[in-house]
Amino acid sequence: MSVEENKATLRRIYEEIWNKGNISLVNELVSPEYHHGNAQGVEGFRRLVIDIQTAFPDFSGTLDQVIGEGDWLAYHVSHRGTLKGKLQLFEPTGKIAKWNQLYLSEFKDGKLMATVTFYDTVNFYQQLGIKPPGF
Repeated sequence: MSVEENKATLRRIYEEIWNKGNISLVNELVSPEYHHGNAQGVEGFRRLVIDIQTAFPDFSGTLDQVIGEGDWLAYHVSHRGTLKGKLQLFEPTGKIAKWNQLYLSEFKDGKLMATVTFYDTVNFYQQLGIKPPGF
């Protein structure tokens, strides 16, 4: 697939799955080989989305910039959400967080296959009123 086609897939993932919660599109847009940390395969991606949307019912992400080469896209996303549900081991705080993440993702056959993320976790936890792990 071309870089432009991969960008279109990424935009659909953000708009339809992450922002609108249309989980039914996961099989269409995410590879069975998907991996991102502990999230493995289509079901791992689906679980990741559900976990984030449960923790942050008002979650939103905005693709600010996307660049690509070959099967790879690098992109910056601005996120926002209120922690009203459990996030991993952390209880809800009701606090709003705004955070930016940088992603590097590989696409295969028009589907998202792998993702690596980078963000300021300490700032993220501080905004939520959570003691960062390891501190």
